[in-house]
Amino acid sequence: MQTLQLSNIYLDWIGYLGPLITMLLNISALWFQTPYLLGYIAFLVMNSMVNKAIKNIVKEPRPTNQVDIETMHIFNLGGIKDIYGMPSGHAQSIAFSMSYLYFIQKDLYTVLLYTSILGLTVFQRWNYKKHTIKQLIVGIVIGILFGFFSYQIIKHSLEDAERDTIL
Repeated sequence: MQTLQLSNIYLDWIGYLGPLITMLLNISALWFQTPYLLGYIAFLVMNSMVNKAIKNIVKEPRPTNQVDIETMHIFNLGGIKDIYGMPSGHAQSIAFSMSYLYFIQKDLYTVLLYTSILGLTVFQRWNYKKHTIKQLIVGIVIGILFGFFSYQIIKHSLEDAERDTIL
């Protein structure tokens, strides 16, 4: 029973820290692809800004009776508590990181790893009543679309720069 409880805490940690984990994975995966790395960092910041903007426009509250993270032995990073839950920033961030990296590397194993982290995060956010299923799904969809959009912009910018160099 102790082992099961301990493993649940570790899985909750992975879910809670999913955006940070995928950000670090993307930075290491793109380390030697400087234009894509810089694009990732810039669009990661924009993705967060888009999430905050949508939350402030939609103003859909988080579920009531949320589970207090500190009592569940998960490190609370502090900061300002977001009162709005639509869309889930955790889900959007991981889906963005996953799709951006996928479009660059086209690696199925990366998708499987990120999908596992995303699944743990979605479950953790739902289980702790931080988001509704709808808020989580919308976050995933926006993250994937923003990842594709970001990749396309970087790819076309690089193609344009290469074309300009040739001319």
